Amino acid sequence: MVHVTSRLNLTFQTFNPGFLGDFGMDGGRANQIIDDGLVRLICQTADVIIVADTIPVLEMTTRFDWYIGDQKEYFKLLWKLSLPEVKNMFWVANNPLEPLDLSFEALATPKFRILRPTGFSELNAQDVSESDQKLALCREDENSAIFAAMKQMKIPFKRGNHGYGGPKTLVKYKAFIEFPYQVSTMKLYENLAAGVVMLFPSKEFFKQLIQTGIHSFHPWDKISRAGDNWHMYMDYYHPDISPYSMLINDENLDTKNVRVNGPKAYAKLVTQTLHGWAQLFDEMGFPGIIVDNNSSTASGPDVDVYRAPLYKDGINAPTSEESWEQEFRALEAWRNTNRAKWIQDLWQVRNQEKTAA
Repeated sequence: MVHVTSRLNLTFQTFNPGFLGDFGMDGGRANQIIDDGLVRLICQTADVIIVADTIPVLEMTTRFDWYIGDQKEYFKLLWKLSLPEVKNMFWVANNPLEPLDLSFEALATPKFRILRPTGFSELNAQDVSESDQKLALCREDENSAIFAAMKQMKIPFKRGNHGYGGPKTLVKYKAFIEFPYQVSTMKLYENLAAGVVMLFPSKEFFKQLIQTGIHSFHPWDKISRAGDNWHMYMDYYHPDISPYSMLINDENLDTKNVRVNGPKAYAKLVTQTLHGWAQLFDEMGFPGIIVDNNSSTASGPDVDVYRAPLYKDGINAPTSEESWEQEFRALEAWRNTNRAKWIQDLWQVRNQEKTAA
């Protein structure tokens, strides 16, 4: 956000709420903070407040309900905040799954803008030896089944650790092999912006790895509810981005397309993101925001504002707290039934593989 506001010529100050407590704050603690006057104090110091990474701009990433203990009350609160009568509340997500997930979990369908990260990174490039430059880098856990299979198949790669150096270092390698663990990650956007050649499993192969239990992918329970279109909610496979990554099973690896055209294409997405933020500020009552000192809100590409669909047929849009309770119970029952079926199917596939072996 610091990078975004700098390109919009806005003053931006950060406030780290870490001193208020760890992850998983419950409703009682939240109300205590409000009653103590901290929220009023914060609101008096700024024209716009952006609340990010948790879930007035709510910027949602892949953890809006992370470690929340009293989830039902939390989801009900989000539903209340999403109602049309709530004024001066604006919703933003940095990837396509979040609006759908909010609908699926909380029955909340506010108007959203998808404003992806800029891919900006301050990490300096590290030295990479000539021999390593001929290899792909992979950060797969040494204890994973995928890592064992890659070693068994004698696939040439170098295993990187946490301090591998960021996108300016990765671009020096032949490629970066990744088996995604989230629907989107900061390094995905940073690598796109830097022209890193990224190798992912195809969406069919990826789904197979998950369903057979070979690869652990926690968000599958959420994203699979989208049915056959699940990949449209995962930026690794989204049409806006997928042309500039490569699949492990591609026969012809067009690295030039990734290294040269990938950054150009992502720069256009970033321009759209910047204009999307400018348009959002305009809607808040701050018109005339200039992007990169040369283009106004009106001259930039429009960013769609949309609502996510509700969970499934048979689940209705709540019109009151009472109806929200009723629809949430129906949603929870349906969700638990499908989760149990998914687990049963997973074990069935695993048992079939053991029998075949």
